[in-house]
Amino acid sequence: METSTAATGVYRSVGLIANPFAIGESDGANAPGVEYAIRAASLRMLAAIDGSADDPSSRPILVEKSAEVVPQYHIAALAPVLRALSLGDPTPGILPAYVPLDMMRTGRVRAVLNVMAERVAIGDPALAIGLWTQAVLADLDDELPEWSALESAGFDVANARMDLEADPLAYAERVFGEPVDDRSGEKDFETLMRVSTTRQQRLDTDPEDDSTGLPEDATDDPFAEVFVTPLGEVDPAALPEEGTGATVDELLGDYVIAHTKAHLSPVVARGIEAYRAQGTVSMAEEMKVTKAPTKTLEAVLTFAAPLYRSGVVVYDRLDYWDNVPPELRRKIVATLTDLRIVLKGRLVLVMMVVPGESPEIEEVFAAGRHVAWDFKELEKVGQFDAVFDSDIVSGWLASASVEGETPTWATPLYAVIEEGTPLGRACEAISAAIDAAVAAGGTPDPARVASALKPDHSRDN
Repeated sequence: METSTAATGVYRSVGLIANPFAIGESDGANAPGVEYAIRAASLRMLAAIDGSADDPSSRPILVEKSAEVVPQYHIAALAPVLRALSLGDPTPGILPAYVPLDMMRTGRVRAVLNVMAERVAIGDPALAIGLWTQAVLADLDDELPEWSALESAGFDVANARMDLEADPLAYAERVFGEPVDDRSGEKDFETLMRVSTTRQQRLDTDPEDDSTGLPEDATDDPFAEVFVTPLGEVDPAALPEEGTGATVDELLGDYVIAHTKAHLSPVVARGIEAYRAQGTVSMAEEMKVTKAPTKTLEAVLTFAAPLYRSGVVVYDRLDYWDNVPPELRRKIVATLTDLRIVLKGRLVLVMMVVPGESPEIEEVFAAGRHVAWDFKELEKVGQFDAVFDSDIVSGWLASASVEGETPTWATPLYAVIEEGTPLGRACEAISAAIDAAVAAGGTPDPARVASALKPDHSRDN
């Protein structure tokens, strides 16, 4: 079964991650140039994330929000980015977390872990478990007592490997259950969240050196069994007959959980156990309960790696950095640096900064990718009567480019656009040529642009 690890998309055939001029239906409140500039900003950020996700160094990203621009432009550009990352279009295979500065009060790493745990649990948890089971059966641990029990029950590992290769999702759903919120149908989610919050509040919010020395397991947790115990009425028909013991599938589930605990993370193991016992909500909450959040975050990303190219965390509202006490600033920068080192190749850090307002972060990550959100082009094309400007349009195309440069096919398109052509009409014509090229498997055709701009095709901007 194909997973989401590869970056694919129809517009990549013409060197773009998306069509920069596909702005959809407008309510007419903004001039076309404003709509295109906002979309270009979004795509510039997505292209940077796309590049860093495939970079073995997980190069960090600084999105530089100009203080000269009203915040509404930045908000309008960020919303499509977060939506695109969640949907996996046009940047597939990303496991995203959005963490505004004030959210760090739950823990500088826990804030990220909590979002990632929920993303994994509500994404494709059954497929993730199936692919993880495949990895577990490729690296057997015959010293685990759960393996002895499974082997004694007649488990055929060769057939299981073939079945998992053919359809890991179906296999996981058979062994661990389908991805439902609650298997009992009777869960009180408000109580569940209260219990989860209580369990998390018992733990150190920001433990020191949690990426190395601390164990993850909260062994003194009085609610440790709450989310891993099946709930609801027991169906007598589902119980094994006396003397028959557990089924092979149940024993396999036990072995996968034990293997995960021994070789990856006891917290992720409990998450899988919670999924099997109760469903996806309990799985998410269980993976938040850890004494070592950095270790657990690394383990969650490892568990999800067959489905995702990379995790991405977007840190926002850093323009309020001045309000953060100096000692806490130092700790936040130290945490970001630690995540950058420990999770290199697995997690991309994105910092939304206003240049000069969070100097410690800007200095530490100065070598990262820089994405400008200054909207300077609006000085020329921000009005409804704006006309085509090839330099600005080239910048918008570069924003959507996989390589970060204006595609070579763009210049011939400009040659057929007459001076004074309304910006909206010209960009619509280029947009149609891009879509036609993608559909035909070629490059955008100047003749199509010229045809769209003929008088009989004209319409108001």
